[in-house]
Amino acid sequence: MIRLGAVADDVTGACDLAGRVAEAGVTASVLLGTPSSADGVFPAEGSGCAVVALKMRTAPVADAVAASAAAARLLLSAGATQLYQKYCSTFDSTPAGNIGPIADALASAAGAPATLGTPAAGRRAARSTRGRCSSTACRWPSRRCGTIR
Repeated sequence: MIRLGAVADDVTGACDLAGRVAEAGVTASVLLGTPSSADGVFPAEGSGCAVVALKMRTAPVADAVAASAAAARLLLSAGATQLYQKYCSTFDSTPAGNIGPIADALASAAGAPATLGTPAAGRRAARSTRGRCSSTACRWPSRRCGTIR
């Protein structure tokens, strides 16, 4: 049984991810913000996916990390067996960047020594090829977008 707990940087990304998971036949839900209780976050039986939708894409790094870490702790306490970070496929963030620090916070919450990330989801115009983001909507079409920590 897999219980995927995802932290998304915005509602659109959360819905995109939940939709893809549901298309694969797994029950998926989108939670608007971090719930105050872990009760009912995942289905009572079987596999499931819970995506916490935050508004962190352009938030200050410290705020984004704190909110994302709180969401991760909630998902883990609700029974998540895996954590996933959904971030913007065009890899835009604050100039200081909050994607990497959030990945570090989620790895720490899960007790993981490393994380692997890619922003490309396939259905959107954004693609990640050899670590480069390409998209008609991308602010930085030549920016590196794959992250290994």
